[in-house]
Amino acid sequence: MNIYCCSCKEDVEAQLVQGVDMFPVRDDLGEKYYWQCPQCDCFTGTHEGSKKHKPLGSIATREIKQYRMNLHDLIDPLWKSKYMTRKQVYKLISDELGYTYHTGDVSSVEDAIRTREAVYRVAASFDHDKWNEGTIWIS
Repeated sequence: MNIYCCSCKEDVEAQLVQGVDMFPVRDDLGEKYYWQCPQCDCFTGTHEGSKKHKPLGSIATREIKQYRMNLHDLIDPLWKSKYMTRKQVYKLISDELGYTYHTGDVSSVEDAIRTREAVYRVAASFDHDKWNEGTIWIS
């Protein structure tokens, strides 16, 4: 499958590998599938239950994965508070960014920072008692 690799900064013909091969000491990951870059060995997971092993997003470096997790730490409380649905929150973020947003598509530090700022603008309209602005952000 052709997937963008954040490390190589290009589309690569990723290889489908099983968790048992990537993480031999992690029994809990043995049955999962991953798309791995043949050039740099970075990888992305797949959507659970996807028959065609749909990738979760682009193939990310460790740094980009950390930024993506940080973005989820900012975004998830917005919809988990039930103040708005997940779909509504992602629509507002997409409107702020000017394109359809998906965390798995964040492919650079600049993308992550731009998204963080958009999330802050969206969150400014929320009841702040329902959202944790103090979430740790690694910069």
